Amino acid sequence: MSTSRSRTSTPVKAITSTLAARAAPSIPPAAQLYDSLPKGVLRHRLVSTVFLFSALSSWILTASWTTWQKGGIDKIGLFNWATNWFAPSTLIIATFFWAAGAIPVAVLRKVYISASPTPSVSPKETFQLLLAQPRTRRSLLVLSASSIALTALHSVSSYAIELDGRGDPRLGLWARSTKHPLHINGRLLFIFVTQLVAGFSFWLRDVLKDRFAVKWSRHVEGKINMLALTLTLAPALVSMLILALFSMSFATIAFGAIRSIFFPIVYQLPVVHSLLRPFVAHFMRPKYTLTFLWTHSDLIVRAYFLNVTSMFIWEVTSTLLDVCLSLPVRVTDGVKDRALVLISGMHSTDPYLQRHAIHELVILSSEPVGTARGTIYSDTKYNPSMWSSLVRQSLLLLGKDYQLFRRRGQPPPVTAPPAAPPPKLPEKPSTPIIHKPIYKSAQSSPLSTLVDSIASDGRLTQAVQQTTDEVVGVPELFLSVASTLSSPGRFFSSPPVASSSKAVVPAATTSGDTAVAKALALKDQGLAAEWVSHARNGVRLVGYVVRGTWWKDSGLSGWWTTERKNKVAVKCLPNKDLDAMIVELLTNFISHSLSEDSLGVVQRDIPRVLEALLSFLTALEAYQTELNATYSKLMANENDEMSIDEKNRRELLRVDLALASGWIEDLASSLRTGIGLVVRTFGDRLMAYRFPQDAASRLQAFVDFS
Repeated sequence: MSTSRSRTSTPVKAITSTLAARAAPSIPPAAQLYDSLPKGVLRHRLVSTVFLFSALSSWILTASWTTWQKGGIDKIGLFNWATNWFAPSTLIIATFFWAAGAIPVAVLRKVYISASPTPSVSPKETFQLLLAQPRTRRSLLVLSASSIALTALHSVSSYAIELDGRGDPRLGLWARSTKHPLHINGRLLFIFVTQLVAGFSFWLRDVLKDRFAVKWSRHVEGKINMLALTLTLAPALVSMLILALFSMSFATIAFGAIRSIFFPIVYQLPVVHSLLRPFVAHFMRPKYTLTFLWTHSDLIVRAYFLNVTSMFIWEVTSTLLDVCLSLPVRVTDGVKDRALVLISGMHSTDPYLQRHAIHELVILSSEPVGTARGTIYSDTKYNPSMWSSLVRQSLLLLGKDYQLFRRRGQPPPVTAPPAAPPPKLPEKPSTPIIHKPIYKSAQSSPLSTLVDSIASDGRLTQAVQQTTDEVVGVPELFLSVASTLSSPGRFFSSPPVASSSKAVVPAATTSGDTAVAKALALKDQGLAAEWVSHARNGVRLVGYVVRGTWWKDSGLSGWWTTERKNKVAVKCLPNKDLDAMIVELLTNFISHSLSEDSLGVVQRDIPRVLEALLSFLTALEAYQTELNATYSKLMANENDEMSIDEKNRRELLRVDLALASGWIEDLASSLRTGIGLVVRTFGDRLMAYRFPQDAASRLQAFVDFS
């Protein structure tokens, strides 16, 4: 009975054990925890600051334009001037101006933001490096499209508002000719040319300023100061007035050259002539373009202020973006697991967002109440732990910049690919090959042997000729002719190019032979063609000399190509502010670990952190020594007999060296401060660690100083 019960009962399952070791989770990626937080703050800044102030500037500029188009305050009165600011036409035109001028620049800067400056040492190198990047070429296209759109909006708004105030602006697409209805309006074409040149000038200025790179400053708070922002925008208007003046002058000259030189030449081409005649034939009729300056002075003034308007909208938007993007972002106040979010953001793939995470970690490391620091010290939940992840990423970033500094900003050397193994030769056959004849040759008759010996190419003839050449000295000229005439293959060679009446000219080996050969060549080519060729070469040479002399004497050549010492320092150390923040971050955590790290997880990493900081400091001080030696040599060679130009050049070099030394000293000072903080905190406890000889001697100097 019991046996049947045991067969029908449910089998007993084993109890699962929870004692088995489980794999600890890794820290979540930044795309999951951190990246969305600073993007939200930056989006709020873009809307509340950049879009708001750029729209306000567009509204002010549009109201000024509409007031002038209606005849000015004297004609419309003070009341109408005040109501004009809020008129629907003014608001609509301002909206279109803002959409065509500010939004494209803001979107372009937001998409192509760069966290590090361009590694260049001169304006020429900056232009070449940035021109090779697609974002630079796209920015030129965006600014050109924006300038065209602003010109079209101005033309439309002029006909909508200006007819009742100042009359017909004559900015339509066609010239309104009853005889030639398809003739393009030259006034509108002139404004388009000036606007395109203005867009190109603004683009070139942004490229030379490296506008896409964020200008970091770790000493600035994350709040926008309206007074400082206003003071920043005030010089922008002055700079745009000057830039528009140069742009307008160049555009006027370019338009005159197109009208006087380019169109007449292109107009003579057969096919192009028939295509352009219905549209631009009237450009050929006044022959003197200089009269354009006083016959259309109102158009030139209008085009100039339209350039200023366009540039000011672009500059206000760019300046606001410079300020908003350079300010640090704090996003973890009141966020759960603050330390975890920031360490996750430290590993972000976006260098711009990564810097914001490191900046906030620096703030966390220096807080008086270290609740979040204690979370990092005591973390055992993640693998690797929070502290291990933090110190590894910090040393990795410092190591990359240290290696870049050791290479003086140059890219890492390209390792040569391993050499391919030599091809394996086929093995020789075991049976040797017999190279001598194996059949017995037929016996030749004595008569045939005698005939072969006395033939022209026989053995006897060759022996006599060789002996004669060695004994009797024959000139090279006759030898070359004789060898040609005596060659048996002369009957099968191609006929000579020159006629039979011309003598054979040997290869020229002296200056006299060269002159004779050139004279014979001139006779074949013709003197007229040679004189034309000489004239062309002379024109090219004169143009080259004049252009080169002007470029050199103007001083622009030196400004364009001269290497700047401060730019060399920036190229060697492009992430100076980031490195200084990492140094402050590590030293703060290490100094607080003495009282807050109960598990001692930080203690084992102190030697390698200090060794890395000391190595970086040694390299920076060596570079400063080089700069000081250059400065001392410059001061030693200075005397009162130097020219004014030489003194100015030395003064510029002295300022350049001071800027380079200041750039390096900023990070070196942060390293000294951080190492000194650790030394003062631990004191004699550092004797428990083992350091390399160089690091130990440097560290001993800090201990003695403290």
